[in-house]
Amino acid sequence: YAGSEQKEFETIEQDIEKLEERLAACEAEMTENAGDYGRLMELTEEKERLDTLLLEKMERWEYLSELAERIAQSR
Repeated sequence: YAGSEQKEFETIEQDIEKLEERLAACEAEMTENAGDYGRLMELTEEKERLDTLLLEKMERWEYLSELAERIAQSR
């Protein structure tokens, strides 16, 4: 369990929370700009990017959680 993975595990939940907040703000802005096609397209692209980042962070969190659990059990 490398130091960098330990540090990442300590902050990844905050990263996920920030991404979820940005996603919620993006979705709210999409609602506000429903009539502005150009802005709506930009926001849709941003939402897709955030969804992808969030999925990657969640998968990474799962991996780090399992790794930390295995290490704790081996001690």
